[in-house]
Amino acid sequence: MNACTIPLSPPKWGDIALPNKFFEYSACGKPIIMRPIPDVTRIGGPHLRVYRTQKEYIDHIRMLMEDPVTYSINLENYSWKEKSRQFEAELTGLL
Repeated sequence: MNACTIPLSPPKWGDIALPNKFFEYSACGKPIIMRPIPDVTRIGGPHLRVYRTQKEYIDHIRMLMEDPVTYSINLENYSWKEKSRQFEAELTGLL
């Protein structure tokens, strides 16, 4: 597989979504072709390609078919271990 997609629809969900598949695809080092998703864009990475139209989607697919690429993405700050550390710190602060 040369590319992974996150075709989130309807677009209104994009403002509140952070799909798990983003992390799974990133861990595989695969390029991601996606609709605009603010939380994913904030995390960012060189492997993201955003499309808004069908033509943009097809252009991204063609480009990756002609020139496949794999990335090394560091998402340690988003691991379950790190998230549990953050939750524990938050809960400790409340006590």
